[in-house]
Amino acid sequence: MVNNIDKYLEIANKNKVKYGLNDEYCALIPMLRTVDGRLYVVVPFVKVEEKVWDKGNDIISEYWSVIDPVSRELIEFNRTSEKSFIVGEVIKNHGDDSINKEISKYVISTKLKYKEYIEKDLKNSSVLSYQQKVEDLVKSLNINGEEIPLGDYFYATSEEEIDNQVDKLIDLIATAKYNSLTKYYDILFTNILDEYVNDKYVNNEKIYLACEMMNTYYPGIDAIDNIFNV
Repeated sequence: MVNNIDKYLEIANKNKVKYGLNDEYCALIPMLRTVDGRLYVVVPFVKVEEKVWDKGNDIISEYWSVIDPVSRELIEFNRTSEKSFIVGEVIKNHGDDSINKEISKYVISTKLKYKEYIEKDLKNSSVLSYQQKVEDLVKSLNINGEEIPLGDYFYATSEEEIDNQVDKLIDLIATAKYNSLTKYYDILFTNILDEYVNDKYVNNEKIYLACEMMNTYYPGIDAIDNIFNV
């Protein structure tokens, strides 16, 4: 079952009010923390205006809550300056912008592919019977002294609008693909917790991947590795 992220966010947000935090602070996506072979859920808090998605901002969560995944009860709510989750040195965010590069590459190649497909389809195939009948009788139009095939003429009159609509569609799909990172993280997060709760197994390989995904998702946040403590 997925959507564990939302459940832990709900627990953390309910308790933030009890500890005096107002709407000036927002919760980040729940993370994980290993301590002496035990696994906990950590929900960090930052100020709303902090730019967590801009790499190089060196943000460290000002507050952090700790939840027991077995009882799903809050066991700690700390101000980082008073009780830090950092053991040793602060580990800088080592995530890269590969996901943005992948999305950009997808957008460029897919827009080109879609536009080429639509152009070919509009120029070379007739959906309605009357279109084919007209094309059989009127092979081309004379435009400024140049003979233009009917399919080419039809495409040219629609090209700008088609291009605009394709751009909007691919941008929408690209946004959905980027947002899928949180859905895949939720699946991984849930799987890790299920293994721990049901089998008392801390799967470090999966936890490392979860940590890597959070570094990628929050490029402006430092010490994510310190939170995970792996």
